[in-house]
Parts: sequence; structure tokens; C-alpha cells
Amino acid sequence: MITIKELTDKQFVKNYIEKNHYSHKIPQAIKYRFGLYSKDILNGVVIFSIPANQYSITSVFSEETQKIVIELSRVYTKDDLKKNYLSQALSLCFKYLKNNSNYDIILSYADPNFNHNGCIYQALNGLYLGQTNKEIRYIINGQLITRRGLGRKKGISEKEIKLSVSY
Repeated sequence: MITIKELTDKQFVKNYIEKNHYSHKIPQAIKYRFGLYSKDILNGVVIFSIPANQYSITSVFSEETQKIVIELSRVYTKDDLKKNYLSQALSLCFKYLKNNSNYDIILSYADPNFNHNGCIYQALNGLYLGQTNKEIRYIINGQLITRRGLGRKKGISEKEIKLSVSY
């Protein structure tokens, strides 16, 4: 049986995601952190946060504000779990949010750069709305960095990178 627990130890979640998730970083503006358990064994972590782009929902719901949407921003589970574990666990998280928050919409992205195609969202009856515009990404010291992520790297600017990168 799968259970979820809201995790309150921010540092534990940060360390867990930085160690295990392919991005090795946590988002800003986290609202909910869930541990995914089977028989009291932690099998993964799910993070929901405020979307980074305040207009992410207005292209679909023009009259709405960001206040109704929360982003499913990180999902990590161990690889050796039973079939459908993740969809069942996410379903529990969604039910928790429905019953314990004022969010009406859960937004998420599947990153094709990491062979993610969104099939888990389709399994949960998610509505596919297409792909976002392609964005420039850089690999710095073996780490994938988005343009937005450059602002978090002290002393590195996009202009400096473009000068050192050959296309």
C-alpha cells in the first residue's frame, strides 16, 4: 500500500532531490513536499511549487490568475518500484491538494531533453497543451544550465558564455 506524508524537513528534501533527481536542484517557492512511502520505506519525493512564470496559466485560462495554479515541479522515485507506483502516488498527492488547498489546476512539464514524454500525466488524465518554445541551454563543467539558471551562477553571464561557445 502506498502512503504519502507531507515532509516538513526542508533540508532533508533539498538534499534528497539534489542527490537523486536528474536536475540536482530544487525549485524556488515550494508550497508542498511529499514523501512517497510503502511500509514506512521512503521511495520518492514529490514537490509542488508556485510556477516561475506568473503568466503560465493565462494562455489557457485568460481570465484566471496564478493563484489557482500550482506546479508539479519535481518528481523522483526509486527505479525498482512496482508498476503504476508513481501514478498511484501522484494521484494521492493530487487528492491531498484538492482537499487541503485552494488550487484548481496542477501544471507540469515533461522535458524531452531527458526523454520525458509526459506519459505519466496522460495516465492521470492530464491535458496535453503542446510544447513550450525551445530554449538555449548550456553545459558548464558537465552541468546542464538553462538561460534562467545562469542568473543563479555567480560570475557567469550569457554574453560571456556565447563568447566561449562555438556553434
